[in-house]
Amino acid sequence: MEKVMRRILLVSTAVLLLVLSAATFFEKYRGTDWVNNTVYGTMWFALLWTMLAVSGVWLLCHRRRCIRPAVVLLHLAFVVILAGALLTRLTAERGVLHLKTGVPVDTYLTDARTTAHLPFSVTLQRFDIRYYRGTNAPSDFVSAITISLPSGEVLPAQVSMNNIAVCGGWRFYQSSFDDDEQGSWLSLNRDVFGIPVTYAGYALLFFAFAALLLDPHGRCRRLARRISRPAAVLLLLLPAANVAAAPSSLSRADAAELGQVQVLFGDRVAPLQTLAIDFTRKLVGDDSYRGMTAEQVFAGWLFYPQEWQYEPMIRVKSRAMQKFLGVGKYASFVDFFDADKQYRLEPYLRKAYADAGNDVWNKAVREADEKVQLVLMQQQGALLAVFPFSDGGRMTWHTPVDAVSDSVAVEYRRIVQGLFPLMYTALQEGDTARLRMAIAGLKRFQRQTGGDTVLSDAEMAAERLYNAVPFISLLFMSKLTLGFLAFAFYFLFFRRGSRACRAVDAVFVGCFVVTFLVLTGVVALRTCIGGRLPLGNAYETMLSLAWFVMLFTLLLRRRMQWVLPFGFLLSGFALLVCHIRQMDPQITPLMPVLSSPLLSIHVSCIMAAYALLSVLSLNSAVALCLPPASAMVRQQTLLGRFLLYPALFLLTAGIFIGAVWANVSWGTYWSWDPKEVWALITLLVYAFPLHDRLLPPFRRPRFFHAFLAAAFITVLMTYFGVNYFLGGLHSYAD
Repeated sequence: MEKVMRRILLVSTAVLLLVLSAATFFEKYRGTDWVNNTVYGTMWFALLWTMLAVSGVWLLCHRRRCIRPAVVLLHLAFVVILAGALLTRLTAERGVLHLKTGVPVDTYLTDARTTAHLPFSVTLQRFDIRYYRGTNAPSDFVSAITISLPSGEVLPAQVSMNNIAVCGGWRFYQSSFDDDEQGSWLSLNRDVFGIPVTYAGYALLFFAFAALLLDPHGRCRRLARRISRPAAVLLLLLPAANVAAAPSSLSRADAAELGQVQVLFGDRVAPLQTLAIDFTRKLVGDDSYRGMTAEQVFAGWLFYPQEWQYEPMIRVKSRAMQKFLGVGKYASFVDFFDADKQYRLEPYLRKAYADAGNDVWNKAVREADEKVQLVLMQQQGALLAVFPFSDGGRMTWHTPVDAVSDSVAVEYRRIVQGLFPLMYTALQEGDTARLRMAIAGLKRFQRQTGGDTVLSDAEMAAERLYNAVPFISLLFMSKLTLGFLAFAFYFLFFRRGSRACRAVDAVFVGCFVVTFLVLTGVVALRTCIGGRLPLGNAYETMLSLAWFVMLFTLLLRRRMQWVLPFGFLLSGFALLVCHIRQMDPQITPLMPVLSSPLLSIHVSCIMAAYALLSVLSLNSAVALCLPPASAMVRQQTLLGRFLLYPALFLLTAGIFIGAVWANVSWGTYWSWDPKEVWALITLLVYAFPLHDRLLPPFRRPRFFHAFLAAAFITVLMTYFGVNYFLGGLHSYAD
């Protein structure tokens, strides 16, 4: 019977992994409704999970005498979570409530699109959109409602993103709003049985994992005591640099002064230097151009457009577009217009923007057009939102071309409409002193009228330092170089007891600590600039991944001296990804749904887990290159088995903290979103090696390391594949 149950468990798990991975691809091409009706919402899918749970419980009970209590609790926690999901599916009521200001409503629309009644009525008193200071970026959507009970009692409540209202078991979630902002859409959820059972399963899961990690007689602690210090190897590649001469523009000092003006950019107030860097980066693909700073490039286009329009500086990636324009890798602005000054891309724009796919030509047209439009916006003054103004009690920032109401003070209108023409005139007359006076006057104007939307001196200094020093580039180059050197040293030259080797080892440790402190400083700077932990997009999560890799390396190094090269290389590769231009490092306010304290916990746990799994992958890849019977491979096997425990704990914690957050924000703790599905696949795949009693092949080091090296594909798919190919609810993390 045990063999039968074991076979059922393995087969159901394997089938489940195939179904889950295939479903995410079908969803991309057939749609979410199709995959929900065909896979996730079907009886056979529920039976597949039931087979897995029943066979697992049977084997657990059959082997309970030889299994630690924490392990039993851990597996039972998953059973409780599945039971909670089943209760939610069978008993939960869901729907949508549309409210108009002042109109009581006691009916809602169910998932089946039939009307159902509430045991009370709900009235929208007021709907508000709250904004980040000085911007038009929403920070929250708030519905002030009253709930009228049959007893005559009226309960006031407020519903916003990440803040729900509860009445009689019904939970209200802010979903959407009418265009005229006089109506609000609320999601409803009544799950009396499923949520308590599911949350109890989460709590039991965290308790069991903690007990598993801390149990002095458990396998995790026994493995930790057996780990010593072996070594490993890789090759060395050195990066190169490129320098070129500088054409004329504003002096570096004058351009830097202009860069200290504050501007509304990316839905937040920032130094104009930040806008200039983004402008230059989008056009050129770099932070500078032919030796000029980004501020000089921006100022050149602003004050000398007639000269700069002939400068071949707009990067063209597509060879088809290069051939169409008759240029090389770089085009000038005038290359996009024919002899009659007609825009050469015009005939292709409608089709290019209608095509949401990856057609090569249409994608090239979109990329080129975006750069041309960026230059045009700059020339029109549409990028220069530098004039703060209090409008109806809310501070907004205006550009020189925005319409100014007649009710605005004459002096304000005069400054908005005349300041930049004054700068142009000063430059035409060669009066740079008057230009500096105009820039200084604009700064004073911003401080006097901008209120609390103006950045403090400390915030300005932090962002300018962050912009001025290429921290990420320096860190990834130094880390990769040191990592490859460290691999060579520890494998070829390191000898215990050698004074020279100890000295070199101390140098590597010192370099590691210094780079870790610098990276910590970068994270702190970005936190200061953005007013939040840097966990809101793909660039920032890779930054946090690098930080966690280095943190874990420092924690592990006392027992495993050779882990240092892993820390250098893995954090270096993560920062290299940050450096790649496909990821936009722009710091922006969080979407309202992300403004939750659970964001930091959820993302930190996930990225810490990915950091450990990346260490595991590199560890196994190195082990596969060494003689199977060597002492080093034995130590690497111990390391791999040990790190699996904290890695899976962090991954599990991140997934289920995310589920709690989703339940608070959307009223459902699991949506079968592609990223959720692939995170679950990753969890299931990495759980296999921990069950070597049921799966004897994992007792063999060669098989164990080959599996872990290959399993990292699921991490890459979860992070990169979903973000850039499958999409889904988590696309805001891109």
